[in-house]
Amino acid sequence: MIRPQSLQDKILWELASHNGKLTRSSLRRRMKIKQANLDPILDDLVNQRKIKRSESGVDKRGRPKQTITLI
Repeated sequence: MIRPQSLQDKILWELASHNGKLTRSSLRRRMKIKQANLDPILDDLVNQRKIKRSESGVDKRGRPKQTITLI
């Protein structure tokens, strides 16, 4: 199997490896990337209609959780 090369491909690969759904924070940890660097890539993937973002409750600090899902 061929491993993905671009960050977008790696994000899609990571999502596919986890049943097509991860929280943004867990995706960030798995990718070992800063949130500020991850968000523009996620925005591009949303614009390309490869993923969707949705709010999924709140974390321990009361901040909204965001779920990233493959389309």
